[in-house]
Amino acid sequence: MSILRHSILLLLLFVLNSGVQAQQQAPYSERAQKKFEYGLQLFEAKSWGSAARCFEDIAREDQVNHRSTASYIMAARAHLMGGRPSASLRLIEELQRRFPQSSYFAEACLLAGDAGIKAGSRITALRWYVQAWFAEEVDRSLLSRRIAAASPAEMPQGERRLVREVMPHNHNDSTLLALLQWDTENGSEEKNRPDSMRRTKSTVQIRETMRIAAALPLRQ
Repeated sequence: MSILRHSILLLLLFVLNSGVQAQQQAPYSERAQKKFEYGLQLFEAKSWGSAARCFEDIAREDQVNHRSTASYIMAARAHLMGGRPSASLRLIEELQRRFPQSSYFAEACLLAGDAGIKAGSRITALRWYVQAWFAEEVDRSLLSRRIAAASPAEMPQGERRLVREVMPHNHNDSTLLALLQWDTENGSEEKNRPDSMRRTKSTVQIRETMRIAAALPLRQ
């Protein structure tokens, strides 16, 4: 069974068996639920454009419902799968403006980082990946591979500043800095990295693009 098919089946199973606790966090909407399930069918059929539009309609409804935030994630994912990373990034930014406390924060940052890579902007990708690093419930093993692949062997100081802007104030995570190829003391580059962690590839390959879509509980 393909990764896409397996992930979609997991998502459908989760959606159809969502619990009562999550429903209490946002008003339940039967109409939104049915439309969300239709969007999942479109997504499974790889009708990326139609799926994205369907999920966007739910996400941007004036009345927030139990599928609002999940629809942002799925719409962004559909745009990314359909080759529209810029549209994906715009949706993630909109999600964070409307729902800054969303429990989908880590998933959204990881997805936006992937979109940054697809859009050809490593700095955009790294800024989002770094935000995901400090989020709760993030898969750091998966994220480590993303960051290590996206971080160039040498990064200009100006680009470093752009990445540091999204780090918690005065927070030096040695593991993260090693992945970014920054020395914790003086910011020196590749020469201070262990041989096992030096860059050997110049391209970024994303092989786990369906991870976020595999489990979207009813939550805000």
